[in-house]
Amino acid sequence: MTLTWRTFTLILLALGSSGLKVDAQSGIENRFPFQKEDRLEGALPSPDQYFGIPLGERFTPYHEMLGYFRALAEKSDRLSMHSYGKSVEGRDLVLLFIGSPETLSRLEAVERRQAVIADPRRRDDPGAPIDSLLDGHPAVLWLSYNVHGNEASASEAALWTAYQLLDGIDEASKKIREDALVIVDPCLNPDGHERYQQWYHSVAAKGGNPDPRSREHSEPWPGGRSNHYLFDLNRDWAWQSQPETQQRIVEYLRWWPLVHVDFHEMSPESSYFFFPPAEPINPNVDQRTLKWAETIGRANATAFDRFGWLYYTAEAFDLFYPAYGDSWPSLQGAVGMTYEQAGGPRAGLRYLRRDGTELTLSERLHHHHVAGMATLLSAVQGKKALQSDFAAFRQGAIEAGRTGKTIEYLFPPGQGERLERMVSLLAAQGIEVRIILDEVIAEGLTSYTGDSQEVTKLPEGTISISLDQPTGRLANALLAPRVEVSDAYFYDVSAWSLPMAMGIDGFHTGTPFAAVRVPLPREPRKGHVEGEARYAYLLPWDGTPAARALQALHHHQLPMRMIPEPISIAGRSYTPGTIVVPVTGAETHRWVREVAKSSRTTFHAVDSGWTEQGMDLGSDSAFDLLSPRIAVACGTGVSSLSYGAVWSLLEQELEVPFSAVQLENFGSLNLDQYDVIVLPSGRGYRSELGGDSLDKLRRWVRGGGTLIALAGAAFSLGAEGLKLVDRETQIDPPPRELSAKKTRQTIADLREHREEHQVPGNIFRIELDPEHPLAFGMPEKIFAFMEGTRTFALVGDGGDVGAFTSDPAASGYISDENAQKIASRVYLADERIGRGHVILFSGDPNFRGFWHGLTGLFVNAIYLRATH
Repeated sequence: MTLTWRTFTLILLALGSSGLKVDAQSGIENRFPFQKEDRLEGALPSPDQYFGIPLGERFTPYHEMLGYFRALAEKSDRLSMHSYGKSVEGRDLVLLFIGSPETLSRLEAVERRQAVIADPRRRDDPGAPIDSLLDGHPAVLWLSYNVHGNEASASEAALWTAYQLLDGIDEASKKIREDALVIVDPCLNPDGHERYQQWYHSVAAKGGNPDPRSREHSEPWPGGRSNHYLFDLNRDWAWQSQPETQQRIVEYLRWWPLVHVDFHEMSPESSYFFFPPAEPINPNVDQRTLKWAETIGRANATAFDRFGWLYYTAEAFDLFYPAYGDSWPSLQGAVGMTYEQAGGPRAGLRYLRRDGTELTLSERLHHHHVAGMATLLSAVQGKKALQSDFAAFRQGAIEAGRTGKTIEYLFPPGQGERLERMVSLLAAQGIEVRIILDEVIAEGLTSYTGDSQEVTKLPEGTISISLDQPTGRLANALLAPRVEVSDAYFYDVSAWSLPMAMGIDGFHTGTPFAAVRVPLPREPRKGHVEGEARYAYLLPWDGTPAARALQALHHHQLPMRMIPEPISIAGRSYTPGTIVVPVTGAETHRWVREVAKSSRTTFHAVDSGWTEQGMDLGSDSAFDLLSPRIAVACGTGVSSLSYGAVWSLLEQELEVPFSAVQLENFGSLNLDQYDVIVLPSGRGYRSELGGDSLDKLRRWVRGGGTLIALAGAAFSLGAEGLKLVDRETQIDPPPRELSAKKTRQTIADLREHREEHQVPGNIFRIELDPEHPLAFGMPEKIFAFMEGTRTFALVGDGGDVGAFTSDPAASGYISDENAQKIASRVYLADERIGRGHVILFSGDPNFRGFWHGLTGLFVNAIYLRATH
């Protein structure tokens, strides 16, 4: 946008009359002073000049942000702007590289040297001091903004921070440019950002209404926090379920930053949070990281003290869960930190707080800007020590991986796509994965079930992840069956062990053994067809891969049936759930080969329907497999995260069409158009599914429909809720007898009780009924994730598909008392109503898009609905 000089002068006069500082030397308005000696060169347009409106007067549309950064890049040799990919909705994801012209002219050399600093094995003399590597090498520092799209002051701050770093001639800005390469990701989640700001501008009063009851402070479902598929990208760093995360991690592993700051917002009634973090802290995080978190935190405090701003540290935001934008970088050796500004979607442009003060967008972005500049300055002031400590962390990870309690994780082959998926995910995070070439005998292995074995035979092709590598601490954090931590209050879940989540058998050991290990080839599994059939092709059912193949076969309109029992045919044994594709013509061979390739599955040819054991392929006990017509509930009352996980799985993984239907519209829907209805977790079902909607849903199930309800939705349908099913929930042991004499409870006592009895999210042991269709293709014993202790009661009628074991707690923080509450209850139930089914999950099997060990259960619920 081009401004006339008269318009620009009027803007400056208006800003000056508001008490804002104008640099007398350059004539450029300086609304956000960091230090008294701040100066701006005036060679570049400020955000106010470029947009023609003071920053903080509105939320800046993403395309205008990119336009501004491109304009700066064209005018300044201190900025290089790179696109690193696309969001799901097609918006550019960009990084800004800010530094001296000399630094930017040799970015490739900086990248190469930073990689050597990050991996001591790449140095000529790994044991020698690294001072020579650090001489003249900039500190690589990374600032990430707006991972939650509706915490939108962060991207506004990125605009001003980039401008000051580029145009500032004060000592702080010059020192940062000269001594650092600052990487700025101005908006990690542009799709969510746009969803929020477009809604806000469509409803907000002119200039913003500060009244918290005004509709501009009540964002509608699903909100702008998440990305297109409604995933929380701040919990996706380690799982990489979303394209934005996958593309960002590639760039992160190119640059290995020393510091990573993730800018967020929290309640508008709060103040400002910066590190040090709260307890618990992941034990794989190095003490050097915590030392620097305090050093930088004190620098932030000094900057905030100058303005008299309120802030706090070490109280609310922990460093335990490994998939955050602070913890994941910290496990890689960076000083990863979260900064939280009061605001968020409720704040809008202006918000009247309970204490009578008004919180403005201008104030929010000012705070983020000052914290960002203070962080960068603190880092460059300790540059060489920071670089040395980063290198020491990476070297120390190698040494700890040779001497720690656990030094290696081992996973036998033959575990299909789930193992391949886990290996690919680890490799994508810079974790080295190797394969053992020959069969070996190993001693001192412990399985993920906790069983120790004196001698174990590991077959050829066993996957090995040794922790003696620079990324060993991250690998240990992701792979350990349990992360031990002292009593604390958890901000998020307390268990996530990746092999358990993936449903993979394996071992860990602290005992070295002799075996030849070589880097694992990075080639994905290829599907194929064994032979050409005269009678039929058989496909073993293994959950997601088979479901992809099934969907593709439906597309080609090939008839299919499923064998619900174990069989042996043509010298090969098959588990229950085997798909039979009869040869109906020459096209069958071509389509099966094409589907095998696209779905990466293996079909086996047979020349007869006569089996050596079990039912024949033409048995009446086998059943036809039809293409399901699926509806998924969404809207107010439904968890957007749970809905998003279903959406992502069906659309991205399985390429299955479905209809998203608003929960409040169920009463007007013709449910007979659907075979399967999925109710994601949520808290609004009891209010939205009452009366006629509930009666209609009950009739639809009785007529043969399959209703799949997850977590909160499932509990809403039970005997204590809508009574669609009779199965009871919350069946706890009788409460202990209360003493007639009251005992005094101090605040400390109550806090200790709260910590002791929290159930923040744990992994539990489940036993499946192997003959039930919902368990086809699944191991008999699995690990399930669940938050809380709310579960279903045993009935004993064959519908108790997945029951908790008598010792259910496998990983996470849970008291013995709470663990025993769910022992021998039911995680997964199949309730028969008329000709239909209601399938109840106590937890969400699609949790955060990475719990692939349970995906098979959910897929079976969709596809194998008509088996019983």
